[in-house]
Amino acid sequence: TYREITAMCQQVFGGIGFTVEYDIQLYFRRAKQLQLSWWDQTTCEDRIADAVLGPS
Repeated sequence: TYREITAMCQQVFGGIGFTVEYDIQLYFRRAKQLQLSWWDQTTCEDRIADAVLGPS
């Protein structure tokens, strides 16, 4: 996922990946924000199941 890739880039770049001069930190922050702002997979599956099968 986007979040996993940016986290891996942070590790590859090491400490320099957290500095403001490089865009890696920006991508990581965006990915983390997207992860927190959107529903996780379990929530989506539950909502789809409720829509198709009715509330449990």
